[in-house]
Amino acid sequence: MLLKSQMCPYCESYSCFKTKEVFIQELNEKYGQEYTLIGDYLGTNTNTLFKHNDCGFIFQNKPHNILNKAPCPKCKRFNSKGELAIKKILDKHEIHYES
Repeated sequence: MLLKSQMCPYCESYSCFKTKEVFIQELNEKYGQEYTLIGDYLGTNTNTLFKHNDCGFIFQNKPHNILNKAPCPKCKRFNSKGELAIKKILDKHEIHYES
């Protein structure tokens, strides 16, 4: 379902704007329950608030960035899969650590 009242500034058509429901469906298909949209959805190119459910960090980004490439700004500093795995284990067992 697409909004018909707004025109895409890039392709000058009415077919590029997704509804909030369509965006959330795409977000869940790509990431499962890893991210939650907590801000107002005003289109794919308008910044809004997201919550990364793995670490609890709330951050602002554009919806299309989340779907295409942008990881959580707090977690992206962890470069290896091993570091991420250890972080999840420590967090799960509520073990305090410094990053």
